[in-house]
Amino acid sequence: QKGTIKVYIHESVPEEDRLIIANFLSEIKELIRNESIQFEIINELEGYNIGIVKGGPLLFNELFKNDRSFPPSYLGAATYTRNNQDCAQIEKAELWYTEGETLLKHEILHTLGFFHADYADKNGSIMYHNITDMEPDMTENDKNVLRLLYYNGVYGSIVDTVADCDEDAMYMDKVESEAFKLLLKSIIDNDYL
Repeated sequence: QKGTIKVYIHESVPEEDRLIIANFLSEIKELIRNESIQFEIINELEGYNIGIVKGGPLLFNELFKNDRSFPPSYLGAATYTRNNQDCAQIEKAELWYTEGETLLKHEILHTLGFFHADYADKNGSIMYHNITDMEPDMTENDKNVLRLLYYNGVYGSIVDTVADCDEDAMYMDKVESEAFKLLLKSIIDNDYL
């Protein structure tokens, strides 16, 4: 997503969660340091890029006019549409969650292009698929992946060197590689981030 990312927060989201969302988006903006990307929280469903609802799949499907089914064990989920299939910009994303700061942040990161990371249980990543016991803060690896995904705009050309942008790709797993570490060091050393 480039330019102004309009975030619609449904009335089902309580005030304390709205504050979590606003603070998390500010943290993300500070991390990516890309002036072409701004977040704007909006009160109308029309024109949103990211939609957030607290509740289950029934409210989610009704509000966003979806017909998606989710396993009964799910406590939240995010869906999105891309402009095209070739590692393209996310056009629109929606999420639902039932409770918890960690789950909310996890689903927000999905709407921004993150996939699950199986290795993450070793380092506490917020993107581990089972977040029950995870802390609500991003690890340094999470932050590095965010910086990389939004380097040179969303899914900038540099992403092609570390991930194949396939639905099954797990960007988070790439951060453990030496190639990724060298690439990120080069970007930071040259003040590209």
